Amino acid sequence: MAIVDKYTDTNLEAGKITSALHNIGTNTITIVGTAEVVAADADTSVYRVFPNIPSSLVPLAICVHNTAVTSGTDYDLGLYKTDSGAVVDADILADGVSMSSARTIAVWNNVGMTALDISDGDQDLATLGAETNPDASYDVCLTANTVGSADGTIRVTGVFAYL
Repeated sequence: MAIVDKYTDTNLEAGKITSALHNIGTNTITIVGTAEVVAADADTSVYRVFPNIPSSLVPLAICVHNTAVTSGTDYDLGLYKTDSGAVVDADILADGVSMSSARTIAVWNNVGMTALDISDGDQDLATLGAETNPDASYDVCLTANTVGSADGTIRVTGVFAYL
């Protein structure tokens, strides 16, 4: 077996320019949104946790903390048009996240990105949402497919990179 000594970014290995994300780093932004779920909320309710997010941002980590929402077993995290607009892709970031058990704020998790593959790690929201307008924005939303039967609080923390 051969010992290798190479750059992990194939562009750098080939002597090409690469994204700042993989080379010298880039600026990031952290966004926190909180949704208050009420037992009377109906299934398919939409909670817009990050409004008007530039589509040029690259999601790096999306953490979800919540109180236990009894029977709240199916929440998605996705993209919607701004200003209470229509769904673009309701589960592009996470699909089928259960809120029925509490997630403590003391533990970091990346449950808000479970629908993304590791190969999606460089893609901005525009690419993920198939957006052609470079100045577009999205609302990042929780969709409660099965909202549950108890009141609860869901806190979503997103870390995004500027490219």
